[in-house]
Amino acid sequence: MAEDLELWDIICDGPHVPMKKLEETGPLVPKERRECNNIDRKAVEKDYRAKKILMCGIGLDAYNRVSACDTAKEIWEALQTAHEGTTQEALAAWGDSSSEFERESNAENNSMMAVETDAMKYDSLFALMAQSDGN
Repeated sequence: MAEDLELWDIICDGPHVPMKKLEETGPLVPKERRECNNIDRKAVEKDYRAKKILMCGIGLDAYNRVSACDTAKEIWEALQTAHEGTTQEALAAWGDSSSEFERESNAENNSMMAVETDAMKYDSLFALMAQSDGN
């Protein structure tokens, strides 16, 4: 459970970047790969784990949107942007033209049901995110 919270923090806040001071009073700069110790490596691995979890939980269309993202936070933000208002839009489209849908083929009705189902999945994911933000 603690690791889940750490991964969620990485998704919401961004990855851990190992830093070092150039001089005693100098600015912090990112460490080079060879300068990282085991603690730094484990922290960086958590971002990769969070990215993997997000990538495994999405479909091909969403994957194409986020495949260029470098961090789990960027992936999550891209998914949020892509799916803002998805359920409301799908239900509004269905409600506004329900009589038209009744006259069309079952294939088109099933297509609308698939959109609504996908929208509900994303809403569930966003609801989980909202719950964790509140804690």
